[in-house]
Amino acid sequence: RSNVYPGCEADVVGVLYSFSFNMNPGWTKKWASQAEILAYIEDTYATTHVLQNVHFHTSATSAVWDSESSLWTIYTNSGTYTADYLISACGMLRDPAYPPFDITPFKGKQMHTAEWDPTYDFSHKKIGVIGTGSSGVQVSCELAKLPGAEVTIYMRSPPWVGRKKNTANSGITRKIYGACPMTTMWLLRAAYFVFFEVLYKVAYDYTTPGVLKRVARGILEKDMRKRLGEGCPDELMGKMIPQYPIGCKRICLHDEWLETVLKESVEVVGARVEGVVCNGVRAGGEEREHDVLVYATGFKAANFIHPVKVVGKGGRTLDEAWDRDAAKDTVSPASYLGIATPSFPNFFMLNGPATNGTNSIFFSLECQASLITQLISTGSRTIEPTPTATDRHTATCATAVQQTVFVHPGCGPRESLVNKNGLPKSWYGSMTGYWLATRRIRYSDWMFEE
Repeated sequence: RSNVYPGCEADVVGVLYSFSFNMNPGWTKKWASQAEILAYIEDTYATTHVLQNVHFHTSATSAVWDSESSLWTIYTNSGTYTADYLISACGMLRDPAYPPFDITPFKGKQMHTAEWDPTYDFSHKKIGVIGTGSSGVQVSCELAKLPGAEVTIYMRSPPWVGRKKNTANSGITRKIYGACPMTTMWLLRAAYFVFFEVLYKVAYDYTTPGVLKRVARGILEKDMRKRLGEGCPDELMGKMIPQYPIGCKRICLHDEWLETVLKESVEVVGARVEGVVCNGVRAGGEEREHDVLVYATGFKAANFIHPVKVVGKGGRTLDEAWDRDAAKDTVSPASYLGIATPSFPNFFMLNGPATNGTNSIFFSLECQASLITQLISTGSRTIEPTPTATDRHTATCATAVQQTVFVHPGCGPRESLVNKNGLPKSWYGSMTGYWLATRRIRYSDWMFEE
């Protein structure tokens, strides 16, 4: 809904980027576009009749637990609500993150990819794009196609980029999917799930033999060099080929990125951006003029439910429990499986701390929803994880992350991938492992009050 920038599409195939209970045989391409994903989610709302329970234009400001009544009181801009259970489904990629410097000196047009202005005409403009994650790669390629556009891409470090091969699903293919969804769709879903699990082992898991990683890196680098071509200037080639291990950043999949940077109307700046000036960007001690700046700088993934103030037992807030540092915008979330936190009874999270993995987010969300549903179905008055189980899970994560690429010295600043309590910012293992951890209630890890 918010990410409507040109070229926005999923980096997980459609058969996986969907709910298991509402698989979509109608994806027009292997990798779905933003518009198709939004239409799919709206269809899911309609078919499951969830909309009748949604309160639109309602912003929560705080939620307070009352131990006497065992109820949550939620304060919003449209009134006060009470609930037996409070579930945070805010998502991680919600609040846009801007560069760590003052952007107000720039007097031209500027926007974040998550706050896109569809009315602005980029044609015949000098465009500066800051950031080269998935959104930066996608939007840069589309902007470079516009008539008269001159695009400068500010890239702190290059992404590993593979071919997407986003071919169209023919009408016949979609009919086959629709006629036999329980066989064709599930088989495809299983095949792609296994593919992404293998990708995790090769790219992220350092218990995997090094020879496999070297082979994978060699294949990907060779293909990137081939796409750039023999005529690619050495300086540009050096900018575009990463020097860090595969997996430090999320691998980008795009069929036009490396071809786009070869265009005469496109410049790649590999120097760190130092700041903006009234008419452009200063990077590497040099200033470049721009009419418009696009920030493809990601999200404040550590916000979770913040800035909603959640107050648990004893008046302790979730920010206090998670040691949030407002000045540095950091957090050290201690949670059980990223789903619940001690001293916050009947409070559960979807897409909570250290749950965003290398496979489909839809799969991990269903894992979490299944466990939460099981817990609520016990009929207990209050439910919360034990401190011992939470500490054990945190320690397991902190130990396991040492076997992943996230702590490799070639990945750059450790704090970009691991919280200050040692907990990884993403799920440290395979999604199969997360499914096994969440598929059943481990009763000894929870405190139930009847």
